[in-house]
Amino acid sequence: MNLAISKEQTMALQVLNILVQEQSISIETIAERLDEDEYEIKVILDKWREFLHLESIATEIHYSLYHASFRDWLRQQIESKF
Repeated sequence: MNLAISKEQTMALQVLNILVQEQSISIETIAERLDEDEYEIKVILDKWREFLHLESIATEIHYSLYHASFRDWLRQQIESKF
C-alpha cells in the first residue's frame, strides 16, 4: 500500500513540475513526457482543479496554473525541496 501512495505522490510531483514549467499543456503531452497513462494524469489534475485554468485549444483541453505569481511561488517551493 505504501508503494502505491509513494508512486502516486511521485507522479503528482512530476506533473506539478511540468505545470510550473509550461504556460499551457494538454494531458496528452504530460502523459507522453512522463510515459504514463492519460487517465492517471487526469485523476491528478482533477484533484487540483481549483488551482488550474482550463483552455480549449483546437480539440484539446490545455491546463495551466491559474496565476503566474502562484506558478512562481510553486517553482520556488519545488526547487527548495531538491
